[in-house]
Amino acid sequence: MRCSAAIELLERYLENELDEVQTSKLESHLENCLGCQRELELTHSIQIIIKCIEKPKTPEDIIPETLERLHKSKEKLNIREFLIEKWKYAVPAFMILLLVIGFAYLMPDRKQEITKQEVVKAAEDLKLALGIVKVATEEVETTTLKASAQAFSITKDKSRGTMENMAKVQDEVIDSLKRNLALVSKKD
Repeated sequence: MRCSAAIELLERYLENELDEVQTSKLESHLENCLGCQRELELTHSIQIIIKCIEKPKTPEDIIPETLERLHKSKEKLNIREFLIEKWKYAVPAFMILLLVIGFAYLMPDRKQEITKQEVVKAAEDLKLALGIVKVATEEVETTTLKASAQAFSITKDKSRGTMENMAKVQDEVIDSLKRNLALVSKKD
């Protein structure tokens, strides 16, 4: 077995993940190769150091706090209730307007005659109803965008904190590895 192949198997060897044939070949190589024996010791010490390092703690309140904020933003957003509240008058008014115009055309005694004033009034009513629908739609879009931005901000802040914790832990691991490598080098 070549040293490069042996070095690739060292971690799996220490974790008892090799089959019998690979284990046998590696152990016979290690009996005769001082360089690979040092690599095995180094790999073993690195694994011990990594196991001793405390995992970064996720703040205990991150999940409940995030869920609470999302729930609050949902309460503010509740689009269905918003639409029902804003449109509960606009839609029926629009339907009544259409019915009035329809009946005006169908009434036999009027002989399909509609005055100019009735047409102008119907157009104004229709314009008003459409304006209400437009305003309600814009308010829904604005509320949705605000809630989405707020949820994104919460997630971004929590992710940033977790990444900072992970960076600190990585720095600690690197420092520990450097110290242990220095100790191993002094032994040699």
